[in-house]
Amino acid sequence: RISQIICPSECSCQSIMSKRMQKSTALLVVFSSAASSSKLRGDIHDTEGTLIADRVERSGKDYTRASGNGWCAGAGARRYGQMICAGAKMMCDEDDACVAYACNHHDLAPVAVLYTSTECTTDCNETAYLSNPQLITKAVHTGDSGWAEATCHVAYGSAGPPWPYSCEGGYMNSSTAIYSAAWQLHGSASNQAECKAMCENNANCAAWKGNASNWSFCYTTELPFARTQSGWPAGYTGAIKCTTRCPFVVSETELGDPAGDSGSPWTLQPATSRKHCEGQCAADPTCVAYKGAKDTGCLLTPNQECTDFTCYLTPAYANTTAAWEADGPNWSGAYKTC
Repeated sequence: RISQIICPSECSCQSIMSKRMQKSTALLVVFSSAASSSKLRGDIHDTEGTLIADRVERSGKDYTRASGNGWCAGAGARRYGQMICAGAKMMCDEDDACVAYACNHHDLAPVAVLYTSTECTTDCNETAYLSNPQLITKAVHTGDSGWAEATCHVAYGSAGPPWPYSCEGGYMNSSTAIYSAAWQLHGSASNQAECKAMCENNANCAAWKGNASNWSFCYTTELPFARTQSGWPAGYTGAIKCTTRCPFVVSETELGDPAGDSGSPWTLQPATSRKHCEGQCAADPTCVAYKGAKDTGCLLTPNQECTDFTCYLTPAYANTTAAWEADGPNWSGAYKTC
């Protein structure tokens, strides 16, 4: 029932009820009985072109799942509908103006968002990403019920998905929270550029973070800091000042924990491929090695089909003589040479 819809804070249930998509009811009925079919999972690739899930239709658009969970961050013009993910994908396939969709994976009260100018209901004047889908780089949520496990799928077109861990401008966005015991507050910042400048103007600064709702909560930190596998608190984002890149050496044997540590220093990080995992370590001055594999089980989102690369980064490691673990295909790792 429409009354069961749980909306994200950015959307209006009123607009959903008054602007229901024409095909939503039919799609919900048709696809609900086949939701478990692998052919209805959507066409999701990593940026190296690996097919992650089967297509709904071979003639449909190619979609890449954006990192994170929630609705598509930064996307403007959109409309909402009561339908499961497979229905949302079909609607986007049939709409030439549609560049992305997000869905909450609820079988009983499914809600989907189509990012398109067609029959737009929300932020219809914000259309920059319609001609440049690469502006959509991640999914976000604010803890709203029903959207913490939602996913965003983008049809990037011939340009392909953007490199998610680039050092454009000298900084790498961190998709997970950064821990430091010495964050310094800069209450005079009023926007992201001013917050970033606080780090840029300090030669010893290694990372910054800030609250997009109130940039007076802008912080910078010097080394050491630690990346975590926890998401950022609501509203926060942050970036790491990139280090000078150096070559990696692929280890023939397993990279283990350093001797004497009370706990493992390896941190699980979001990644879609081995290339992305290595890229995160290459740009992070605290990372000295990475390891991982394209697993069948998803550690970041248990009990869900995993479309990501299991990626571990570490500030310290030990070489071992043991073979790589056999709990996933093609497990391997590499360490920096400088």
